[in-house]
Amino acid sequence: MSEQKNHRPTTLAGYVRRNGGVIKVSINVDAFKDCVAYTTSDGQSYVALEINLSRLNKIIDGEKALTTIVQQGVRKMSFRKARLLREAEAINEEMRKAVEVLPLPSPEEGEEE
Repeated sequence: MSEQKNHRPTTLAGYVRRNGGVIKVSINVDAFKDCVAYTTSDGQSYVALEINLSRLNKIIDGEKALTTIVQQGVRKMSFRKARLLREAEAINEEMRKAVEVLPLPSPEEGEEE
């Protein structure tokens, strides 16, 4: 599968701007719902968002008014694949445990006459 087929659009999640002595982060609720979350090994769920560091520095320095917060489309696919892989690994582990506890047939039960 080509990289182009795997690419999904970048999701605009919100904006960052300076408000006096603080950086104000505004996330659009509907856009946030469209972002893909991932779950870490400790069971915590996160949504990975990005802010361009160069643009953020310009906001801090007062050269720029605001910049965007996004979730990159290419990463959406990798987060989804990672989640599916973790789910498959968990299912495989459960199956392995189930097989370990299955009783083995006695020689008489396993033989056909």
